[in-house]
This record gives sequence, structure tokens and C-alpha cells, in this order.
Amino acid sequence: MDGSVALDVREEKPPLWAIVAPALYLLACALCIRAVLMDRSIDVGIPGLFVAVGLAPAFAVPAVFSSRRARLEATSEGLLVDGALMKFDEIRVERVDRGGARIRVETRTGGARTFVAPAYKDAQRLAAMLPPVSAPAGALAA
Repeated sequence: MDGSVALDVREEKPPLWAIVAPALYLLACALCIRAVLMDRSIDVGIPGLFVAVGLAPAFAVPAVFSSRRARLEATSEGLLVDGALMKFDEIRVERVDRGGARIRVETRTGGARTFVAPAYKDAQRLAAMLPPVSAPAGALAA
């Protein structure tokens, strides 16, 4: 699409590895407990130390890494998110502090995604270049 607008944004969604961190920590805890229960001759010291050291980082990682980088582009068919086409029912651009914008997208599948753009004008220009939604999500399925 000529004259297309591409935005580098932050998506308010933690990356998969950050979501998995607490589960991996709990798995490591279970393996440490299993090791102590299986071999009564070993002390709780080293496995317990590993469990204690990993407690805070495992549950802090999802909070610290609560967003990921993404690239949005407007096409005649919908919105490209990192090169993947996303059909949407509604898109809203809201002002945030420091001249930025929050882009809320209601997808056709019923989900919602939120992106934070550094400039409100660029976000508005992107939204203006998107095609209008002419039919509800299931209207053309019959």
C-alpha cells in the first residue's frame, strides 16, 4: 500500500518466556523436594538454596517484562501486527501522557489487544488509513 504508515509500538502483553517463568520455578521446587524425599541422606541445603534464590525473580519477571515490541502497519485488508494480518471490529486511539497514544483493537475473534505508540498523531494517521468495518464479524459467514 503506497503511503502506508508503520508504527513501532509496545504491546501490553508479556512475552511467553516471562509468563512461563513462575511455572518453571514451581517445577524446580518440586524437583528439589523430590530429590530430598528420594534420598534421605542428602541435606536440604543446596536444593533449598536454589529454591530460595529463585523465589523473587521467578514471580517478578512477568511484572517487569509486561510488554513486548511490535510493529503495526495499515493495509487495505486490515492491520498487520509484526507481518501477520489481524482482522478487527473496532479500533480506538486514546491519548496517554507525554504525547503518546494507546491503541485498543477489538479483534474479530472476540479478543482485545492493546498497543502503546510513542506519538498520538502517528497513531491517529494509522487508524485513519485502516479500512472501515462494513459488516459484523459473522455477517458474511453464511
